[in-house]
Formats: sequence, C-alpha cells, structure tokens
Amino acid sequence: MNQVNKSVNIYEFIKTIQELKQVLRATFATSKRKENSAEHSWSVAMIIWFLSIDLKKEFGQEIDLNRMIKMGLAHDLIELQIGDTSVWDKENRLQSEVEEKRKDIFLSLVKCLPIELRNELIELKNEFDQSKTIESKIVKGVDRLSAALQRVVTKQGWVNEGHSEQDLDEIQLPKIIFSEVLKSFYNQIKQDSFEQGLLER
Repeated sequence: MNQVNKSVNIYEFIKTIQELKQVLRATFATSKRKENSAEHSWSVAMIIWFLSIDLKKEFGQEIDLNRMIKMGLAHDLIELQIGDTSVWDKENRLQSEVEEKRKDIFLSLVKCLPIELRNELIELKNEFDQSKTIESKIVKGVDRLSAALQRVVTKQGWVNEGHSEQDLDEIQLPKIIFSEVLKSFYNQIKQDSFEQGLLER
C-alpha cells in the first residue's frame, strides 16, 4: 500500500468511526438524551488516566498507560456494526458476545487500514476480550464502572428499573475484584447513589 492510499484509507476509517457518536447506549448523557458509545469510550479513557498513578502503586509494576488509553478508546469500535447491548439485557448480551462472530465483524471493520494500524487494533481488541493482562483487566473494570458513574451523574440510577445493591454488585464486582483502587472507586459510586436515593440496599 503506497503512502497516498494509506492516507486515504486512514482518512476514510476516521470518518467511519465518527459514527460511534450515533450509537446510543442504555445510560443517559443528559436528562434529554442517551449517552453514545463515543462519549462512553472517552469516559473510560479519562478514568483510566486519572486512576493510573494509584493503580501503578497498587500493582507495583509499570502499567502501560498509553496502551490502556488506546484500548479504552477502541474497545467499543465493534459497536459501529452491532450496536450497544445493555449489561442488564442478559439474553441479547450473550448473543452479541459470540466470540467468532465478533472477531469476524471487527476484522471486516479494520481491514482497510494499513497493516501496522490494523494489527495494533486487532491486538488491542484480542487483549481486551481475553482479559488476561493487567491492562486489559483494568480497562474491563473501568468500562463497567464508567456506565455506573454515568447513572449517578444523570441521576438515572437503578431504583426505577427495579435493581438493588445486590444486583449492581453482581454486575460490577466480578470485573473489579482484583483491584482495591477500582473497588474504592466503585464504593464511592455506591455511596453517592445511596445519598441521592438512586440505589437501594
């Protein structure tokens, strides 16, 4: 692929991923509209950045912040093709998480990119999905926490949907149990929710 074609393909891909702003999520961005997947990915990246110093202290190793931010920004690109499925919609979520199907969809999405960028995105996606590295576990945990935080910010909460603290713990704790920093952040979300009447024990 020559330099001109590379530039054109990157430009077209960047145009395409702007459509992530049109993929709506179950959480609200304001009282008048739903959050979109681009906003959510930005939130994930920002939370990772601001918790990274404490996370490095917790795990006593050099966590790759740049890689985590890239992973956070890219983790939902597949939603350009399949949309977002709420974590509470368990039946549809299981269907949307069929591994081979998702892999094929993602490969078709990034196939136009120059090989170095394409391979980087594929590596990041595989790492995120497999959730074996500390970086991927952190991004997975923050992905889940960001959605919960958004429900506090917009006062959407969980009470009106019939979900209790136990229900929320079942959704959140498996993704964050490995980290005291993430659990502390989650406890702050819950405390804020209790105080505002957004979550019941």
